[in-house]
Amino acid sequence: MNGTRWFLRIALAAGFLSAAADRVGLWGAPGTPGVAWGEWSIACASGLLLLLFALAMAIAEGIKSPLDSSVFAAAAAAFLLAAVTADENRSY
Repeated sequence: MNGTRWFLRIALAAGFLSAAADRVGLWGAPGTPGVAWGEWSIACASGLLLLLFALAMAIAEGIKSPLDSSVFAAAAAAFLLAAVTADENRSY
């Protein structure tokens, strides 16, 4: 049973690490085959997804769960990143 647990832990960790590597562009540029995210420019979508996740957690488990997991803070950070990126990309 210990071998199965280790395999599950490694598989979960690899999945999360791969998604994080993709998110910061380590798997390639946006549009490259197999690249799902490619960069931080879709931060608004991440914020929306995190906010929906936090609301679902709050409904299912109570407000303490998403607060303890800092999901609302992560959503706010993603929205801030989207706003800062949009502001930097504006031409004056």
